Amino acid sequence: MASTRHLFVNGDSHTARAYGTTGPSAAQLLATRFACTFENIALPGGSNQRIIRTTQEKLKDLDPAYTVILIGWSSFERTEWFYDNQWHAVCGDSGYAVDPTLKHLWHQHMQSWQADDNHEAWRRQQDQHHAIWVFHNLLHDLGFEFLFYQGCKTFFFDGCPEQDRPFKLPWHANCWSHDPYVIVEDDQRRADSFSHWCESQGFQHADNRAHFGPDAHAAWADRLAPMLEQKILNLNRRLS
Repeated sequence: MASTRHLFVNGDSHTARAYGTTGPSAAQLLATRFACTFENIALPGGSNQRIIRTTQEKLKDLDPAYTVILIGWSSFERTEWFYDNQWHAVCGDSGYAVDPTLKHLWHQHMQSWQADDNHEAWRRQQDQHHAIWVFHNLLHDLGFEFLFYQGCKTFFFDGCPEQDRPFKLPWHANCWSHDPYVIVEDDQRRADSFSHWCESQGFQHADNRAHFGPDAHAAWADRLAPMLEQKILNLNRRLS
Protein backbone atom coordinates (compact mmCIF):
# COMPACT_ATOMS: atom_id res chain seq x y z
CA MET A 1 0.00 0.00 0.00
CA ALA A 2 1.33 3.43 -0.95
CA SER A 3 2.37 5.75 1.85
CA THR A 4 2.43 8.96 -0.20
CA ARG A 5 -0.46 11.35 0.31
CA HIS A 6 -2.57 11.86 -2.79
CA LEU A 7 -4.46 15.02 -3.80
CA PHE A 8 -7.42 14.30 -6.07
CA VAL A 9 -8.97 17.39 -7.67
CA ASN A 10 -12.15 18.02 -9.66
CA GLY A 11 -14.05 21.10 -10.80
CA ASP A 12 -14.53 23.37 -13.79
CA SER A 13 -12.23 25.81 -15.61
CA HIS A 14 -11.37 27.77 -12.46
CA THR A 15 -9.90 24.61 -10.93
CA ALA A 16 -8.51 23.05 -14.11
CA ARG A 17 -5.61 25.46 -14.63
CA ALA A 18 -4.28 28.99 -14.41
CA TYR A 19 -4.77 31.31 -17.38
CA GLY A 20 -2.79 33.97 -19.21
CA THR A 21 0.94 33.62 -18.62
CA THR A 22 2.28 30.13 -17.97
CA GLY A 23 2.14 28.97 -14.39
CA PRO A 24 0.77 26.28 -12.09
CA SER A 25 -2.78 26.16 -10.81
CA ALA A 26 -3.62 26.49 -7.12
CA ALA A 27 -4.18 22.73 -6.90
CA GLN A 28 -0.77 21.99 -8.42
CA LEU A 29 0.91 24.35 -5.98
CA LEU A 30 -0.83 22.68 -3.04
CA ALA A 31 0.21 19.22 -4.19
CA THR A 32 3.83 20.38 -4.45
CA ARG A 33 3.74 22.15 -1.09
CA PHE A 34 2.53 19.03 0.73
CA ALA A 35 4.50 16.52 -1.37
CA CYS A 36 1.36 14.81 -2.63
CA THR A 37 0.87 12.82 -5.76
CA PHE A 38 -1.61 14.71 -7.87
CA GLU A 39 -4.55 14.06 -10.16
CA ASN A 40 -6.74 16.85 -11.54
CA ILE A 41 -9.74 15.90 -13.71
CA ALA A 42 -11.40 19.35 -13.64
CA LEU A 43 -12.95 20.24 -17.02
CA PRO A 44 -13.60 23.73 -18.45
CA GLY A 45 -17.34 24.04 -18.96
CA GLY A 46 -17.95 21.13 -16.61
CA SER A 47 -21.04 20.94 -14.43
CA ASN A 48 -21.65 19.90 -10.85
CA GLN A 49 -23.36 16.78 -12.20
CA ARG A 50 -20.15 15.89 -14.02
CA ILE A 51 -18.03 16.60 -10.94
CA ILE A 52 -20.13 14.22 -8.83
CA ARG A 53 -20.31 11.51 -11.51
CA THR A 54 -16.61 11.47 -12.41
CA THR A 55 -15.47 11.68 -8.79
CA GLN A 56 -17.71 8.74 -7.87
CA GLU A 57 -16.26 6.79 -10.79
CA LYS A 58 -12.77 7.42 -9.41
CA LEU A 59 -13.50 6.55 -5.78
CA LYS A 60 -12.83 2.84 -6.30
CA ASP A 61 -9.23 3.75 -7.21
CA LEU A 62 -8.67 6.12 -4.29
CA ASP A 63 -7.62 5.00 -0.83
CA PRO A 64 -9.31 7.15 1.84
CA ALA A 65 -6.41 6.47 4.19
CA TYR A 66 -4.06 8.46 1.92
CA THR A 67 -6.29 10.73 -0.19
CA VAL A 68 -7.56 14.29 0.20
CA ILE A 69 -10.27 15.33 -2.29
CA LEU A 70 -10.37 18.98 -3.36
CA ILE A 71 -13.38 20.19 -5.36
CA GLY A 72 -14.18 23.58 -6.84
CA TRP A 73 -17.90 23.53 -7.62
CA SER A 74 -19.34 24.91 -10.84
CA SER A 75 -22.36 27.01 -11.89
CA PHE A 76 -25.87 25.65 -11.38
CA GLU A 77 -27.16 26.32 -14.92
CA ARG A 78 -24.72 23.76 -16.31
CA THR A 79 -25.48 20.08 -16.64
CA GLU A 80 -24.51 17.11 -18.78
CA TRP A 81 -26.47 14.86 -21.11
CA PHE A 82 -25.75 11.29 -22.17
CA TYR A 83 -26.26 11.11 -25.92
CA ASP A 84 -24.90 8.87 -28.68
CA ASN A 85 -23.04 6.75 -26.11
CA GLN A 86 -21.09 9.61 -24.54
CA TRP A 87 -21.46 12.42 -22.02
CA HIS A 88 -21.83 15.97 -23.33
CA ALA A 89 -21.16 19.06 -21.23
CA VAL A 90 -24.04 21.55 -21.32
CA CYS A 91 -22.72 25.00 -20.47
CA GLY A 92 -24.31 28.45 -20.57
CA ASP A 93 -21.32 29.86 -22.46
CA SER A 94 -21.90 29.33 -26.17
CA GLY A 95 -18.14 29.40 -26.65
CA TYR A 96 -18.02 25.82 -25.40
CA ALA A 97 -18.74 23.32 -28.14
CA VAL A 98 -22.22 21.80 -28.29
CA ASP A 99 -23.01 18.77 -30.42
CA PRO A 100 -24.93 20.16 -33.45
CA THR A 101 -27.75 17.64 -32.96
CA LEU A 102 -28.25 18.94 -29.40
CA LYS A 103 -28.23 22.67 -30.18
CA HIS A 104 -32.01 23.12 -30.10
CA LEU A 105 -32.25 21.33 -26.75
CA TRP A 106 -29.36 23.41 -25.46
CA HIS A 107 -31.22 26.64 -26.35
CA GLN A 108 -34.37 25.38 -24.61
CA HIS A 109 -32.38 24.43 -21.54
CA MET A 110 -30.69 27.82 -21.25
CA GLN A 111 -33.94 29.71 -21.76
CA SER A 112 -35.98 27.64 -19.33
CA TRP A 113 -33.95 28.31 -16.20
CA GLN A 114 -34.50 32.06 -16.61
CA ALA A 115 -38.25 31.70 -17.09
CA ASP A 116 -41.16 31.69 -14.64
CA ASP A 117 -39.85 34.47 -12.38
CA ASN A 118 -36.68 32.46 -11.72
CA HIS A 119 -38.53 29.54 -10.13
CA GLU A 120 -36.88 27.10 -12.53
CA ALA A 121 -33.52 28.47 -11.42
CA TRP A 122 -34.61 28.02 -7.81
CA ARG A 123 -35.58 24.40 -8.49
CA ARG A 124 -32.25 23.61 -10.15
CA GLN A 125 -30.34 25.27 -7.34
CA GLN A 126 -32.25 23.17 -4.81
CA ASP A 127 -31.55 20.00 -6.80
CA GLN A 128 -27.82 20.65 -6.94
CA HIS A 129 -27.69 21.82 -3.33
CA HIS A 130 -29.16 18.52 -2.23
CA ALA A 131 -27.05 16.43 -4.63
CA ILE A 132 -23.82 17.96 -3.33
CA TRP A 133 -24.96 17.48 0.26
CA VAL A 134 -25.71 13.78 -0.40
CA PHE A 135 -22.33 13.46 -2.13
CA HIS A 136 -20.46 15.02 0.79
CA ASN A 137 -22.14 12.54 3.14
CA LEU A 138 -20.93 9.71 0.90
CA LEU A 139 -17.34 10.97 1.05
CA HIS A 140 -17.60 11.34 4.82
CA ASP A 141 -19.05 7.85 5.28
CA LEU A 142 -16.29 6.35 3.10
CA GLY A 143 -13.67 8.00 5.31
CA PHE A 144 -12.28 10.59 2.88
CA GLU A 145 -10.82 13.90 3.91
CA PHE A 146 -12.20 16.55 1.54
CA LEU A 147 -12.39 20.29 1.03
CA PHE A 148 -14.95 22.16 -1.08
CA TYR A 149 -15.01 25.67 -2.52
CA GLN A 150 -17.01 27.40 -5.23
CA GLY A 151 -15.21 28.39 -8.40
CA CYS A 152 -17.09 31.37 -9.77
CA LYS A 153 -20.23 32.15 -7.77
CA THR A 154 -22.54 30.73 -5.21
CA PHE A 155 -25.75 28.93 -6.10
CA PHE A 156 -26.93 28.55 -2.48
CA PHE A 157 -29.04 30.62 -3.42
CA ASP A 158 -28.48 33.55 -5.75
CA GLY A 159 -30.96 35.25 -8.06
CA CYS A 160 -34.23 33.92 -6.61
CA PRO A 161 -36.74 35.65 -4.31
CA GLU A 162 -36.60 32.66 -1.97
CA GLN A 163 -32.88 33.05 -1.34
CA ASP A 164 -33.44 35.06 1.84
CA ARG A 165 -35.22 32.16 3.49
CA PRO A 166 -32.96 30.34 5.95
CA PHE A 167 -32.30 27.06 4.16
CA LYS A 168 -29.04 25.44 5.17
CA LEU A 169 -28.43 21.73 5.24
CA PRO A 170 -26.35 20.15 8.06
CA TRP A 171 -22.91 20.01 6.45
CA HIS A 172 -20.10 18.15 8.17
CA ALA A 173 -17.67 20.48 9.89
CA ASN A 174 -14.78 22.03 7.96
CA CYS A 175 -15.77 20.71 4.55
CA TRP A 176 -16.11 24.21 2.98
CA SER A 177 -13.27 26.69 2.70
CA HIS A 178 -15.84 29.51 2.97
CA ASP A 179 -19.53 30.09 3.57
CA PRO A 180 -21.15 28.68 0.39
CA TYR A 181 -24.42 30.55 0.86
CA VAL A 182 -25.51 34.00 -0.20
CA ILE A 183 -24.69 36.23 2.76
CA VAL A 184 -27.08 39.10 3.51
CA GLU A 185 -25.64 41.95 5.58
CA ASP A 186 -27.36 45.35 5.92
CA ASP A 187 -29.66 44.40 3.03
CA GLN A 188 -26.62 43.80 0.82
CA ARG A 189 -25.95 40.40 -0.69
CA ARG A 190 -22.48 39.00 -1.12
CA ALA A 191 -21.08 35.56 -1.87
CA ASP A 192 -17.74 33.90 -1.27
CA SER A 193 -15.95 31.92 -3.97
CA PHE A 194 -12.55 31.61 -5.63
CA SER A 195 -13.54 34.34 -8.13
CA HIS A 196 -15.07 36.70 -5.57
CA TRP A 197 -12.06 36.34 -3.31
CA CYS A 198 -9.55 36.96 -6.12
CA GLU A 199 -11.46 40.07 -7.17
CA SER A 200 -11.53 41.32 -3.57
CA GLN A 201 -7.74 40.94 -3.44
CA GLY A 202 -7.30 43.08 -6.54
CA PHE A 203 -6.34 40.37 -9.03
CA GLN A 204 -7.28 41.04 -12.64
CA HIS A 205 -8.96 38.64 -15.03
CA ALA A 206 -6.55 36.93 -17.41
CA ASP A 207 -9.07 36.54 -20.26
CA ASN A 208 -12.59 37.53 -21.29
CA ARG A 209 -14.23 34.66 -19.34
CA ALA A 210 -13.34 35.91 -15.87
CA HIS A 211 -10.49 33.43 -15.38
CA PHE A 212 -7.45 34.27 -13.28
CA GLY A 213 -3.75 33.87 -13.83
CA PRO A 214 -0.94 32.20 -11.86
CA ASP A 215 -0.63 35.11 -9.41
CA ALA A 216 -4.22 34.68 -8.23
CA HIS A 217 -3.86 30.90 -8.15
CA ALA A 218 -0.75 31.22 -5.98
CA ALA A 219 -2.63 33.46 -3.54
CA TRP A 220 -5.59 31.07 -3.48
CA ALA A 221 -3.22 28.18 -2.74
CA ASP A 222 -1.86 30.17 0.21
CA ARG A 223 -5.41 30.70 1.46
CA LEU A 224 -6.34 27.01 1.19
CA ALA A 225 -3.02 25.68 2.51
CA PRO A 226 -3.85 25.76 6.26
CA MET A 227 -7.14 23.97 5.63
CA LEU A 228 -5.54 21.35 3.40
CA GLU A 229 -2.72 20.88 5.90
CA GLN A 230 -5.31 20.07 8.56
CA LYS A 231 -6.82 17.42 6.29
CA ILE A 232 -3.40 15.82 5.84
CA LEU A 233 -2.78 15.94 9.58
CA ASN A 234 -6.09 14.14 10.08
CA LEU A 235 -4.86 11.38 7.75
CA ASN A 236 -1.58 11.15 9.66
CA ARG A 237 -3.36 10.82 12.99
CA ARG A 238 -5.46 7.96 11.67
CA LEU A 239 -2.37 6.12 10.45
CA SER A 240 -0.31 6.65 13.58
